[in-house]
Amino acid sequence: MYVSAEIRWFWPAAPSDLHTWFCDAAIHDCAIGDPTMREDGYFLYSLTELGIKRRGDGDIEIKGLVEVSADRGIAPFDGPIELWCKWVANSLTLIDPMVVITKRRWMRQFEGCNVEYTQLSLLGSAPWFTFGFEAFGSVASVAVDLRRTMQQLAARQPPPLTNGLCESYPVWLSRLPQRLAPGRYL
Repeated sequence: MYVSAEIRWFWPAAPSDLHTWFCDAAIHDCAIGDPTMREDGYFLYSLTELGIKRRGDGDIEIKGLVEVSADRGIAPFDGPIELWCKWVANSLTLIDPMVVITKRRWMRQFEGCNVEYTQLSLLGSAPWFTFGFEAFGSVASVAVDLRRTMQQLAARQPPPLTNGLCESYPVWLSRLPQRLAPGRYL
C-alpha cells in the first residue's frame, strides 16, 4: 500500500506559460527529466473516490480516496488536498470499458513530492493538459511534504492556474464522455 497527498488541475487547452515556467532550468534547482511517454488504460465508471488503471508497465493500480484534508494548497496552488491510498493488484484482470490515455509527462522530484506537467491524448480528440503535486510517504508526512513543496514553488513566481479544473483523475475521468469532441465515443 502506498499513501499520497495530491492536488491536480486539468485544462482542455495548453497553459503555455505554465509549461514554460515549469521546464525553465534557471527557475528550478532540481532536474527535469526528458518527457516520458506512457499509455495507461483507465477503467471507466462513475465512482469518483476510486481509480483503477493498467499502467504502461502492465501493473494494475487501484487508488482509493481516504479523505479530503481540511488543509488547502498554498496560493497560487490553492485547492483541496486529497489523501489517497494505492495498491498494486496484478492478479486482477481488467475488462472493458477502458479508455487508453497517452501521457507525455515532464516531472520534477522534490524531497518527498513529485510535481508534473502532463499532456494527455485520447481517442483522437484534442489533447488535455494537467499539472499536479503528489507527495508520497507516511500518512503523517504526505500533506506536510506537499505543502512544503508548494511553498518552494510559490516563491518561484509561477503563472496563475487560471481556468484550471482542480480535480482528481477519477473525477476528470467520470466527466470524460461530456468532454470529448462531438462524435467521439468510448
